[in-house]
Amino acid sequence: MNARLLLLFLSLPALASAQRFYTIEEHGFKVSTFAAPLFPKRTALPELSQGSLDFSGYSVGLSVLIPKLESWYWQAGIQFSNFRETYQSGKLNPGTTTPDSLPDRFRQIDNFSFLDANFGFRYYLNPGKRLKFFIHPALAASYSLTARRLQTTVYGDGKIEEFKGEPEDVSLRKFNVGVHFGGGAELLLHPTAAMFVEPVFFQQFLPAMEKDGGTSRFYAWGIGGGFVFKL
Repeated sequence: MNARLLLLFLSLPALASAQRFYTIEEHGFKVSTFAAPLFPKRTALPELSQGSLDFSGYSVGLSVLIPKLESWYWQAGIQFSNFRETYQSGKLNPGTTTPDSLPDRFRQIDNFSFLDANFGFRYYLNPGKRLKFFIHPALAASYSLTARRLQTTVYGDGKIEEFKGEPEDVSLRKFNVGVHFGGGAELLLHPTAAMFVEPVFFQQFLPAMEKDGGTSRFYAWGIGGGFVFKL
């Protein structure tokens, strides 16, 4: 009897290491939330002769995950994204005194917002573990919601003039398509809930503007995260 108890005691570490963590993908359908700060850019922009151009943005989304295999889920969702371009002109006539009635410098902020529908899959590299790693490629159809501009002009006499509204020189393409790629780590918090961290990259296929004849395309990258819940 004592020998059996000793054998059982010695086998406990092996039994513990073989114990399977139950993860929420084994329970079926899931929903996933996502949020990320973004660092958007546009390709093929002309070089600036003066001033600076900065980019920023964010994205939030909601997805449904449909089980295919233990390690493979179809993933479909919607995502709202905002890209911001901020141009600071600097002094328009450096080295000279600007007359009172002429602009001395200005700042222009363009905000572009999009609603994306994406479809792809999430593949777990090590399913059945409490800490899982995954990849997430997807195709995305994008609809541009708004293009808004805030322009602040400072004149030589210090007078400030502001413009808010739709920029007349921007003709944002209404529909676009692109590719999304992400991958990261997911940590089980509860049999029905997990959290994840996911670096992401997004690239639009078609030119961002419809009428200017340009070839610039939006792309963005960021590091986001969210939660996954069993339905």
